[in-house]
Amino acid sequence: MSDRLEGDGLWLWKSDPDSAVERAEWQDLGAAVASASLSLNPDRWSWLGSGSNDFSVAAVKYHLVSRRDFSNRFVMDQCKWVPKKCNLFAWRAEMNRVPTVEALGKRGVVVIDDMCNFCNEGLDLVSHIFTACPLALGVWEKISFWCRIQNFFVFSFRDLLEIHNLGDKGKTEREVVHGIILTTCWVLWKARNNLRFNGKKSSVDEIFSEIRVVSFFWFKHRARKGSLDWRDWCKFVNM
Repeated sequence: MSDRLEGDGLWLWKSDPDSAVERAEWQDLGAAVASASLSLNPDRWSWLGSGSNDFSVAAVKYHLVSRRDFSNRFVMDQCKWVPKKCNLFAWRAEMNRVPTVEALGKRGVVVIDDMCNFCNEGLDLVSHIFTACPLALGVWEKISFWCRIQNFFVFSFRDLLEIHNLGDKGKTEREVVHGIILTTCWVLWKARNNLRFNGKKSSVDEIFSEIRVVSFFWFKHRARKGSLDWRDWCKFVNM
């Protein structure tokens, strides 16, 4: 800026401002730089966002997020003994990012049959499929009885992801319950797809049996908790 000024603050123009707009802009510019202190040093950029003169991608990231409050953001607990696909599915379902008819409709995909194929009493959306459909409620009732916890009173998918933190169970039992919940959501989604796309209907007992078998296989071979007997698993003891 200093190279554009000469003594007494006279601006070296290529052409003098002659319109009312240009003169108004000149006055605004003069007011903006009136308090500026000029030197003979060359102009240079200075990064002030992180409190230092050093610019970096990390400094920009810190500047952008430092003033934001994330205290109320939901963070899903991962379960190590179920496959990543189950954790990923639950994470996406909590955000309503799985391809239900409702979610597809919001993205411009038209599906004529928008009812839940399990019961035909509600819409095909996450909250209904997993927390309100009579078939899902029947499955959750069997899960609660098997895992020896109170009946589930859930109103959203997020409630399912927090069930393992309720009660006074030990750490291992909480991990087991959490994995069973994620497995149940995965098996229910598979049953929904099998019915919608292949016309194969599953009963509550069939879905529950698959959940116990699949979760037993995953826990036995992925949790590394020592030997686990099928009978103990069915009785939910000696975890």
